Amino acid sequence: MNAVSALSKLLPSPKSLARVVASAALLAPIARADAPWNPLTEQAVNEKGICAALAESSPVREYYDLTCQKGRGEYLGRNDYRCTPKGELVDFEKQCNDQPVLACGFVAAAAKGAAPAGLSRMFEGLLLSHDRALTAKVIHLPKANQYIAGSCLEEENYRYTKALDGLGVVGTPEQGKVVMALIDSPEKLADIGAEERLQIVRALWGMGAKEQTAAAMSLLDMAHIQRYPGREFREMLLMAMAEWGAADAEALCEQNLRDIKDEADLGACMLYLARRGKQDAVKSMIRQVERARDPGLQAIGILGGKDALAFLTGLRDQEGEGPAYMARDVALVNAGDKKAWKDVEATLNRNARPDRQVLAQLGYLSTNPAAAKQAVKFLQGKAKAWQKENLEMYGLSVAIRTQLGDASAIPDVIRLLEGPDESTRVTVGKAIGGDFGNVWSSMPGFGLVAEKALIPALAEAHSNEANKGHREMFGRALVNVRAAVALRGK
Repeated sequence: MNAVSALSKLLPSPKSLARVVASAALLAPIARADAPWNPLTEQAVNEKGICAALAESSPVREYYDLTCQKGRGEYLGRNDYRCTPKGELVDFEKQCNDQPVLACGFVAAAAKGAAPAGLSRMFEGLLLSHDRALTAKVIHLPKANQYIAGSCLEEENYRYTKALDGLGVVGTPEQGKVVMALIDSPEKLADIGAEERLQIVRALWGMGAKEQTAAAMSLLDMAHIQRYPGREFREMLLMAMAEWGAADAEALCEQNLRDIKDEADLGACMLYLARRGKQDAVKSMIRQVERARDPGLQAIGILGGKDALAFLTGLRDQEGEGPAYMARDVALVNAGDKKAWKDVEATLNRNARPDRQVLAQLGYLSTNPAAAKQAVKFLQGKAKAWQKENLEMYGLSVAIRTQLGDASAIPDVIRLLEGPDESTRVTVGKAIGGDFGNVWSSMPGFGLVAEKALIPALAEAHSNEANKGHREMFGRALVNVRAAVALRGK
């Protein structure tokens, strides 16, 4: 045996060498919290092999232990590697095991300013993207999630969806860029489904990432309407834009009013244009209002003016009265009709316990200070009777008063959130920001509550709630109230 042959027997095989390099990378010191991320690159793959290159790349290096058996230039097959969470990712998953992110304990802690250190950076890291061509080179026919670095190239790893929800809680406006990088090309956008689009919008809203509105318009692209028919993410984005004072969607919504390419967007577009004060859109809204009746009527009432008032009073002359016409009557109040408030009062007085969807329509009066004051006075007058007859209805009325700017309702909201009646706590939580799916249809905007004093009570309700669905709702309310406080400075 010559010296070269003897030496070769002492050296590891290429596959063993890849495992050694990967293991060495895992044992290397973790990068500082403020250090730049280290992307997976083709050069690193060519020089070190996919195992070592993947192990050294972000966020694998920071949050996974990698077991890998491939050498240079080889595809990674399903059974060739395994990624095991470590460090902060393990801690997060222990806390959030088998429950929605907004139901996790860190949400209440974040509301109190005590979110675990490093959580925001971890969520950012899990949302990093791989180069798509490189991913296709090292993974045979990759699935959409494998292009996202937080998947660690695993087929069934969808941790990035939890990271989206998490950034909405603890992220900063600057991290909005990381979220938008998920959809910054037609190929990426095509991979993102309706539910993930809603998560993106909610994350942007929670972070206050209003600088991303122009980029977020790609989510409203008409080319994607048929593939992603869900309306919730469109409604939420349009109302977030309205709150942020963003004009980006005006042209799209005005076009939609003219040729109705997407009825799912129509009501939200009308409300968005109303919040933007687009008085010249009233006539178009009147022509199309039957396609999105309740939000359309409210938008017409908010804009007001001669044409709006004439149309709405004409409807009153033609139609009946009562709960079925509450949207019309509230719209008339907003438009300045003097008779309309008596009709609203008559409807609310018709039963000892009015339908809560009818009562919730009063949230739209938040756009009209005089009308809001009138509604608050009425609700204050009903408080004692409703408190005796139905605590849940009383809770909703108190929450609506906070939406309408009644500071005297805040102590009552806090008391109900801290009280023993579960259905009342849930009703109040939903109505102040936890997605009360009637008037707001999961949108912030109308009736948005920007009261910092509510945050501790919501955090306690979240911490003490046993039902994870209700806990998620309280988490949503916390995110919405905090976003509103940050926006309006209360």
